[in-house]
Amino acid sequence: MNGLFTIQLDRNLGKNWKVFGSFGRAVTFTNKNDADLMTVGLSRRFDF
Repeated sequence: MNGLFTIQLDRNLGKNWKVFGSFGRAVTFTNKNDADLMTVGLSRRFDF
């Protein structure tokens, strides 16, 4: 059985823009097979 740890932060940059960052780790408890994933992005809200 593996554990999954994720933390995400975001911040609004005005009315329609947001910047975000996420860090995730799959923990296997054996230090040899741990996997990390870091995502950074910019998103825009579209109003219709």
